[in-house]
Amino acid sequence: MTKKERALYITPFLKDNPGILNKVKQQAKILSNNDIETVLEMNMKHKYVRVLPFVDRQFDYKITEKIKFFDVIYIRKPQYFTFNFLHYLKRIRTLNSDIKIILEIPTYPYDHEFKHRVLLGFKIIVDKIVQNYLQKYIDVVVTFSGESKIFNVPTIPIQNGYKFDISNLNYVKKNNGKIVLTIVANIEKWHGIDRLLTGLVNFPNRELFKLNIVGSGNKTVLNNLKLFTKQNGLEEFVCFLGEKKGKELKKILMETDIGVDSLGRHRSGVFYNSSLKGKEYLAFGLPVVSGVKTELDTVIKLQKYYFRVSADDSPINFSEIRKFYSRVYNNNNRAAIKNDIFDIGKENFDYDKTLKPLVSFIKDKDV
Repeated sequence: MTKKERALYITPFLKDNPGILNKVKQQAKILSNNDIETVLEMNMKHKYVRVLPFVDRQFDYKITEKIKFFDVIYIRKPQYFTFNFLHYLKRIRTLNSDIKIILEIPTYPYDHEFKHRVLLGFKIIVDKIVQNYLQKYIDVVVTFSGESKIFNVPTIPIQNGYKFDISNLNYVKKNNGKIVLTIVANIEKWHGIDRLLTGLVNFPNRELFKLNIVGSGNKTVLNNLKLFTKQNGLEEFVCFLGEKKGKELKKILMETDIGVDSLGRHRSGVFYNSSLKGKEYLAFGLPVVSGVKTELDTVIKLQKYYFRVSADDSPINFSEIRKFYSRVYNNNNRAAIKNDIFDIGKENFDYDKTLKPLVSFIKDKDV
């Protein structure tokens, strides 16, 4: 009988980001479905404890003898690397020299994503120092960036995936005739929502559009967006819906015509992004607008359903968005279009496909 690997999946606090939390759960489930028994362990400390300059509560750093019973430890990168984290890796190696240590770095480079830069100044310096020692303990880095090495550690480049559920294609017919755009995000400046708002201000027939902004996130960014909306008389066309999940989020996406991905990734120094949100839109049969290069650029069958705008701070051209909408739907059967987008997405980005390189590495198979 083939030996069944056991993996311990460790992640920092994610309760404030339901989309990422769902991704982590799906990753653990797919590994388990591939005969890699996976235990998910998430730090439950409150997120704000993490920003204190001399406090490190990103993980529970206690290591017990249980580590000897695992073949793999999969660690989702903390907000910043610390000396505690480095010591943690060393202790794991001491207790189980044969264990495979895999580090997932969701975004690379990530320097521009540090929040509270003044408060975290000391921690950012430590992060830079620790980077130089990770190669002593990490076997491989899982990356969505396409890099062959990160911190001098070999990588397994994979793509962000999604669970493609055919029930997401139930279409709720709209009666207002508007073109509905929806962006779902844990809102930060690099989502570029301001580009949408300024573009809508510049468009003479704004009544043709409805923009749903779903999510919480950076309060300063969100408040500035709301203020701009009010000052420019956009309240009738822009809906700030807050954080939504489950059935509420599904209903919003089922009523959407176009899903909007990040439009400002250039602001964080990222010009290629393995978009999780883009895959979610595909799973709802939605065409996608993006301001950063993603895997969707490479799928030929998707090109008629995918519109990439420039990676800069220029306002989004709603005349072009309207043309894109017309090209996609063009009086065709909407259900057939949604099914086609769903099928292409599932063929390329379902979790079973995107996680194959990771499964192969854990099982010592050729990638």
